[in-house]
Amino acid sequence: MTLFITYLLYSSGSLLFFWLVYNAWLRDLSFYRWNRIYLLASLVISLLVPLVQKPVFTIYTPQVAAAVVPMEGVAAHSEIPVSPVRSAVPDVSVQWDNWALVIYLAGVTIAFIIFAAGLANIARTIRNSRHEVLGGVNIVRTARLNASFFHYIFIQAGIQQEEEEMILLHEAAHRRLWHSVDTMMVEVAKIVFWFNPFIYRLGKALKEVHEYEADALVAGAVPATDYAEMLLRFSAGTSHNAPLYNLYSKHPIKTRIQFLFTTKSNNMKKALYLFALPCLALSISSFSIGIADSRPITTISRNAVEWTLPEGAKFQEDANVITLQLDLRTLLGKDAKAEGFDLLLQNGWDDVVKAFFKNGCSVSYGTKQVGDQLESLKIALTNDKNGSSSSATYRIKEMVDNHYYLQVTYNKSNSELSVRSDKTAVIN
Repeated sequence: MTLFITYLLYSSGSLLFFWLVYNAWLRDLSFYRWNRIYLLASLVISLLVPLVQKPVFTIYTPQVAAAVVPMEGVAAHSEIPVSPVRSAVPDVSVQWDNWALVIYLAGVTIAFIIFAAGLANIARTIRNSRHEVLGGVNIVRTARLNASFFHYIFIQAGIQQEEEEMILLHEAAHRRLWHSVDTMMVEVAKIVFWFNPFIYRLGKALKEVHEYEADALVAGAVPATDYAEMLLRFSAGTSHNAPLYNLYSKHPIKTRIQFLFTTKSNNMKKALYLFALPCLALSISSFSIGIADSRPITTISRNAVEWTLPEGAKFQEDANVITLQLDLRTLLGKDAKAEGFDLLLQNGWDDVVKAFFKNGCSVSYGTKQVGDQLESLKIALTNDKNGSSSSATYRIKEMVDNHYYLQVTYNKSNSELSVRSDKTAVIN
């Protein structure tokens, strides 16, 4: 759940970056198709950016005061931090996560109802209106609506033939350019990101670009002054607020008329779209969840569970001693691949932490990764009752080459902690 909330927030942050670039440098350009592509790409990229796996070091804020006990004959990397010690339940953050999920799902439900109501309204209008086919186009005659939705064009009944022809040209342009597909994409995104104000700004900007694109095509077929006069006539008294339609006179009339008579932007200004590249880099740097952050977060529980560890990791508990043993050569392979340790984190690490916690201890780790290899590993064991701790940091390659076992042990009878390496396994 925490990861999903993080994804939503990171994706929203990425969209903010792209929107700021558009609003600052691109919105007044007459490259309508470029603007349309930029806005749609901004939405798609923002959905993908948090999923990018960055090649990063696993860095954690040290919270365990520990004496470093190096393995025999191998120098320790004392500068490597240890992951935060996981705390016991009740965890307030879990409660907040649950409330956040409830609030989020309530917003999704409301947004979906609004979206479904819009589709139902369109279906009702189509069903209750008179239809005709003109030049292969489905015309729906309405009382006051001039708009389009996919292959349907809605024309107001009783208007003059010249006006109808220009409106038909305009709405046919929407239809030919598949603007309704863009609109549906944004409306679905609004359901998921209903809390993000910039998804609404992007939707509004995309609607405006749609109108500018259609206006430009019509102005190439009829006199611009005649078309501008008709825009003014039909803008009066417009009261429709249906986000799924391509409404003929809904969007800022003043700006649309200005663009009809404004000199087109110089092609050199297309270079401004290159601002998208540093924006993309900044988004990935700031809002990629990354390899380290995507690891599961443990919620400690006292409930007993059945669990298994990947090959190379063994756990044993009896009346006196609790032990975690890692055969790093088996777990990571001869090349010390970090994916082996990731497998442990995803399959059993949480349960190991719970088992130690039940005995009054916190076990934590820190890693340093170079490429796909695990270079160093630090394990810390802390007695939560008296604050004593033990930790050690090891060069993984030397551990693997010499086939050392890493052993984390807590003696229940005397509260002795031990983090050490040995060439002999204590768990067979």
